[in-house]
Amino acid sequence: VLLKAISHAVQRIRGIENTCYRMGGDEFVIVVPPEHYENFEQIVENIRKIFEKPWFLKDADYYCTMSMGIVTFPDLGDSVADLIKKADIAMYESKKAGKNRVSNYTLEIGSLSGRRLDMEKNMREATAKGNQEFEIFFQPIMDIRGEKPKCTGAEALIRWNSTELGFISPAEFIPILEESGLIIPVGKWVLNQAMATCKKCREFVPEFRVNVNISYIQVLKSNVLEEIVKGLDRHKLGADGIVIELTESGFLESNAYLIRFCNGLKERGIPLALDDFGTGYSNFHYLYNLNLNTIKIDRSFTMLALQNTFEHNLLQHMSDMVHDSDIKLCVEGIETKEQVDILRKTKAEMIQGYYFGKPVPKEEFYDRFMTEE
Repeated sequence: VLLKAISHAVQRIRGIENTCYRMGGDEFVIVVPPEHYENFEQIVENIRKIFEKPWFLKDADYYCTMSMGIVTFPDLGDSVADLIKKADIAMYESKKAGKNRVSNYTLEIGSLSGRRLDMEKNMREATAKGNQEFEIFFQPIMDIRGEKPKCTGAEALIRWNSTELGFISPAEFIPILEESGLIIPVGKWVLNQAMATCKKCREFVPEFRVNVNISYIQVLKSNVLEEIVKGLDRHKLGADGIVIELTESGFLESNAYLIRFCNGLKERGIPLALDDFGTGYSNFHYLYNLNLNTIKIDRSFTMLALQNTFEHNLLQHMSDMVHDSDIKLCVEGIETKEQVDILRKTKAEMIQGYYFGKPVPKEEFYDRFMTEE
């Protein structure tokens, strides 16, 4: 109903009455004919005005934002396919800048966003072929409560070595996975790989657990809780075989879906960890309202805490308070023995960082951490 209403509104704008096209989904292409090009800016403004007011649909008002990308012919392209691709690149810039904007295509954004489109294209091909280009690396999580640190868990981290583009940084491709919705099938695959690895590691360390990052997109747009439960049953793991990690920035989007997901984890006994704690968003309100089992101190805060008195005292206070709340504390970013010794004086239970090991493929992880006496 909304799409039809938008179509009728756009078609009433003078100059583009017969040159509006729906490409699929919620994407439209509008061609401004040469004879109306002198009114181009007014046409763009008229389109923007359409979305300033609510849409009255089925007895209620709905607000809808619009992101637009503009490309001109013939100076920036001479074929329909090329022009649409460049308009799409410009539209992506509008979305990246905060949506509800208009962006013009330039050669500068073309070189940057063109790579983004290439990555998405290759990513879709990779997922269609069974995720063969993706691999899960594992970084050890060490329990430091005993005399000698012991590897009792690992964080599963996805890596992508594209046949066409080479190795792509997770910081570059994971946002595209989320924006494109591919995080849902790829995330399901990651869960399965992590559980299979946990099952094997428990042959050596019975209490072993694998931490898996779950995107807010997975919570919002898929039945990820059901997939977690079914996966644990399929791999014959207890509820504590997997620790679900949510980043604290994800809690900015806190809503009924997220609360329901966290409550669902608690009901089933599946541990929940808050990742990246200390990056500036969260507060201790989450400790008491989201049923957390673990808090992971972000590497950036760890570095400050190990160098400055104020942050060190704050970390000490946090570890005391978390410990009293029956929540485990994992400190990330540990790189030296001196840092380990400092943290042993706090109530932190777990450590993760390059001092004990970088993320490595599962076979290398097995050889190093699961076969030692």
